[in-house]
Amino acid sequence: MGVILLLASSLFATALRNALDRPGYSIDDVMIVTVDLKRLGRSNAEIHAAFRELTARVGRLDSVRAVATSSAPLLDVESPTTMMPVRAFGGHSMEMVLVHAVTGTFFEALGTPLVSGVTFDGPEQDRPVAIVDAQLARMLWGDQDPQGECLIVGLKESGCLRVVGVSRPRRQVSLSVAMPELFVPLQGRSAETLALVPTTLFVRLRPGTNLGAAKGQLVQVVRSWSAKAGMPYAEIIPVAALVDRATRLWRIGMSVSRTFAALSILLVAVGLYAMLTLALRQRQHDVAICLALGAPLYRAAAFVFRRESMWAIGGAMLGLGAFPSFAASLRRLVHGVSDVALLAYVQVLLVVVGCWVLAMVGPVRRLLGSDISEALREE
Repeated sequence: MGVILLLASSLFATALRNALDRPGYSIDDVMIVTVDLKRLGRSNAEIHAAFRELTARVGRLDSVRAVATSSAPLLDVESPTTMMPVRAFGGHSMEMVLVHAVTGTFFEALGTPLVSGVTFDGPEQDRPVAIVDAQLARMLWGDQDPQGECLIVGLKESGCLRVVGVSRPRRQVSLSVAMPELFVPLQGRSAETLALVPTTLFVRLRPGTNLGAAKGQLVQVVRSWSAKAGMPYAEIIPVAALVDRATRLWRIGMSVSRTFAALSILLVAVGLYAMLTLALRQRQHDVAICLALGAPLYRAAAFVFRRESMWAIGGAMLGLGAFPSFAASLRRLVHGVSDVALLAYVQVLLVVVGCWVLAMVGPVRRLLGSDISEALREE
């Protein structure tokens, strides 16, 4: 059980590192403002006008590096998402992807770099264009450069979107997996056709900006905007807080498994020490005979501890062998289990060997300090 808990702890820790490693956007310097005006019955024109005014107000803050609007929030599994089938022009395979309508500064504001191509600047916003992420590009065009290619959205061929850029894949809905994504201009005809309206404002701060002070300024601007436009108060939250919320289950699992693993390893070490000490006491007479006949110390020690070592090794191998089935149940909770399994095995084996060495210190010292003549007189 100690081996299994140690492996689980290692996997939870690795899952946390994997989740925070290149999620596809900046974590530490981005704030999110979310308000769903569609639920309040506002028309599309009113929603676009309200977000344009809010974007202009926020963009005038000295602490703001970039601000952008999107039709979808980030790391919010409860919010509805727009998924549509897409395919390459002339292709037959359909892929279900997340579709977002964004402004031209979206990728800069969120810290999502473009792998190639350009963003929605100037006249591109009014044209039937799209940006695909690298994952969708590989699915539809393989290793071919998708720039300039035609993309069909939906089941009907009502026209195609010309690909003008490729972005880095993001973990948009969950930190566990990156789903293929398609981006269209928020102010263009494509967003209107797909009935996509803005719901989220992404605000990226300048380097060195105090997060607390910047959030206070942003709250004042949003409150002023809400009061003037008669809008509900918007939720303002840093991306770092969203990531912390999304990884809470993994951090709890890591802490719990580490605590119980430490306790179980402590019990294992105490048990090994007691077992080896008892074995030495029971075979002290035999050991004395071996030493009296001139046997080396390591042979005498192997004679005493061989059986107990086999039991310990057998228990460790049993735990290691049972872990794959246990890891299968963790696969839904832990991101990247198969990638770190070998490393986890090596770490746990080192811990088990360390416990074994520490448990042998006391019995071996007692063996070295034993009186052979006195041990020979004992029966």
